[in-house]
Amino acid sequence: MTVNAAYKEAISDEEIAELLRRKIPPDKRFTEHVYVFFTEIPVGVINKFLKQENVSPQQLQDYYETFIQPVYQNKELEELFRG
Repeated sequence: MTVNAAYKEAISDEEIAELLRRKIPPDKRFTEHVYVFFTEIPVGVINKFLKQENVSPQQLQDYYETFIQPVYQNKELEELFRG
């Protein structure tokens, strides 16, 4: 996934999925990667990621509202949550 493009260290799709499933904030090394996931990755790609990595839409929403939304907002993603 393109969340790693600008960074020296990479986070895997599996690691992002685990953070979302377990609602764990990223450590300092990967905070920006996770922000990029939620703010720059197209919603269609995020939906595909959820299916591939067995993450529920509710887990995505919970993570976003807890850790991302207070810092960065993604109106398109929020529209998806409203259904």
